Amino acid sequence: MKTSFKNKLLISFLLILAITTPSFPKAPQNTLFQVSSFSAFVNGIYDGVMPAKEFSKHGTLGVGTFSGIDGELIQIGKHLYQVKVDGSVNKNIAPLMVSFGVITQFKTDQTFQLDKFNDLNELTAYIDSQLKILNYPYAIKITGNFKTMKTRSIAKQNKPYPAFTDVAKTQAVFEFQNITGTLIGFRMPTYLQGINLAGYHFHFLSSDQKKGGHVLECSGENIKIELDTLYKLSVILPKDNPDFQKLNLSTELSEDVKKAEQNTKK
Repeated sequence: MKTSFKNKLLISFLLILAITTPSFPKAPQNTLFQVSSFSAFVNGIYDGVMPAKEFSKHGTLGVGTFSGIDGELIQIGKHLYQVKVDGSVNKNIAPLMVSFGVITQFKTDQTFQLDKFNDLNELTAYIDSQLKILNYPYAIKITGNFKTMKTRSIAKQNKPYPAFTDVAKTQAVFEFQNITGTLIGFRMPTYLQGINLAGYHFHFLSSDQKKGGHVLECSGENIKIELDTLYKLSVILPKDNPDFQKLNLSTELSEDVKKAEQNTKK
């Protein structure tokens, strides 16, 4: 991490290197609570780090995935969901472990109304235009009617784990029209690349809680956008994981990895 990081943001950055007790104090508001680092995750560290039930206690809005990349994680309010590779939504998260995830105690700082957007790039450009400060992470909650929604989920992987770019090629893609629901996610500033993924990361859950996944593309109308500014970052890294311990995390994320996480299926 560059030394200029400290000059760009007054942020409390706590790296907790081991999970030594069955629970942690609940993360306070304005804190991004994160399990693992994105660079470790996309380099094949897919093992679970924290029980899903424990992770869920740290916030009311979150995204991520489970051990082995077993579907997509969505936290809304007090409830955590798993969107499985067959498109079904599982609410029984007790047996699951989180391998990578971010969550926060969501409290609205800013609210905007958007009459219409034609694609995800247009939506994120609008949000960017409303942000006065780009050096903070933001949690985002978007509700309304989505004319189109394209999501994905991934089947659970087994060891030896394949490369993330190969895993993404096997994703299951779901497409919906005229669906209401909640788009949740985070915007990360560029200097957090590696710790997380710079830019936007969204997951979706329908109003009936039966459809969802990692968002690849969408359009919508009459939507409400709520933002929560985050000033603190708390990261839990994998404990006693030899693969993590020997991994070289000094390299930049490749463009292929960024596309695999953010773009549609090729």
